[in-house]
Amino acid sequence: MTDRTFEINKNLMCFLLVLVILCTVFMPVQGVAFAVEESGSNVLVDLNKAENFNVDDYPYNPTDNSLHVIHVAESTDKELLVYVYQPTGDSAKIKASSISISTALDNKNIKPDLYGLEFLNCSGVFYKYKVEDFVVSDSATRVYSIVSILRPFIEGADEEAGFDNTILEVPYPVAKEFIFYSGQDDYQMQVLDVVEITDKFVGYVIVSQGVDPGLTNYVVNYCSHFVAFSCDKEIDKLLEADVYYVSQSFSETHLYDSAFDVTLEEKIEFGISVSSVATLTSEDKLTYSGEGLWWAENVLVDRIQKTADFIGSTNVSETVYTGALIDVSKASKITDDGLEALKNKQWVLRFVDTEERYRSDINTGASEYYSTLIGDVSILRLKFETDGEVYNLGVVDNKQTGSDKPINEWEYNVNFKLPSWFDGLKDIAKLILLIVFIILMSPVIYVVLNYLWKGVKGVVKSIFKSVKKHKQSRNKKKNK
Repeated sequence: MTDRTFEINKNLMCFLLVLVILCTVFMPVQGVAFAVEESGSNVLVDLNKAENFNVDDYPYNPTDNSLHVIHVAESTDKELLVYVYQPTGDSAKIKASSISISTALDNKNIKPDLYGLEFLNCSGVFYKYKVEDFVVSDSATRVYSIVSILRPFIEGADEEAGFDNTILEVPYPVAKEFIFYSGQDDYQMQVLDVVEITDKFVGYVIVSQGVDPGLTNYVVNYCSHFVAFSCDKEIDKLLEADVYYVSQSFSETHLYDSAFDVTLEEKIEFGISVSSVATLTSEDKLTYSGEGLWWAENVLVDRIQKTADFIGSTNVSETVYTGALIDVSKASKITDDGLEALKNKQWVLRFVDTEERYRSDINTGASEYYSTLIGDVSILRLKFETDGEVYNLGVVDNKQTGSDKPINEWEYNVNFKLPSWFDGLKDIAKLILLIVFIILMSPVIYVVLNYLWKGVKGVVKSIFKSVKKHKQSRNKKKNK
């Protein structure tokens, strides 16, 4: 064998080896898609219909609270069923709560949404769920790109969020795409690329404050709700983001009788919880005009920001009034705790804005407060650019709720100033002020001086009396 022949064979072997690796990684996996008569069929009976399913591959582990999606199926009732391996079995009483799924035919256009999960039945470590509010389409090809599955937060077992944030649900990556074809009993499954959130903070800032000058006299705060995060991908430019959240109206009123110092009525009301998905782009701006309000700021900032830009756009100062003798300014500043919470976060998404209004009567003590509560925040999708390549990926993220207090504080500063021509008259002004002070204090000065004079006169008289008495006593002794 010549050296040239050996070189050709070596190159051919390398090529075949690379081809085998690529086929192993990227080739779709065939699986048996079992259609069930009804959602109530036993999970283990269903799973045993799947090719190459082996119970021994799924051991019991009482300390492992994770979730693993192993199969999906379409029922004859157009339900989407999810089969999950839960290592703790029934010992931990864990039930999956929601799942992130996209039905886009092309994963380049992935658009996940969060769906609730209804528990159907379980057997050992195998659990069967139905996807809520989901109907299987009649399309010939149906794609289920499952990004993640979530369960409720377990206190004592799961890590707390800190910074007055609360985690509601904990995610586990699935990162699988299931492709179903009408008329076939099998499906294709392939691996998805996903983004995992590694650090997260949910909160809001008051970006504008004003007073309604009408009869209501409400103080009005315009609030920007955000999620700050870091992830496991390098992002040069963040182009788009989908953020899931739940909103709920809230009001609190107090009627107070100041004469008797008692609360006559206390009323707290919550509205209906509404889930929404906000889609943000790098071109979107938060715009707010405080027209019609006293002291309100006009706001124009990006909805997608790097953390440093977010801090810079929140720490602002603005003059709200300037006159001949007085200047009034307002300043917004992020608290130390807020800065600590934002530390090491890469990006900030301003996903929704709300208003809060409140007023109180100084005379009666009555008060009113109205706002919108925002919670269960979860990032679903990120589209970004890295090294010139654009990626559109589903996101593995928890559900998290922030504090009911903003992370910034507003301060008012009043600066008194004298006219410029007054600089040359400062000494005269000081003299005049001194004379005015003396005139105003003259009654007090007179009393004090009169008292002192009487005291001095008394002391002098006492001394003279003492001297005179001493002389008289001495003369009497001489005469004797």
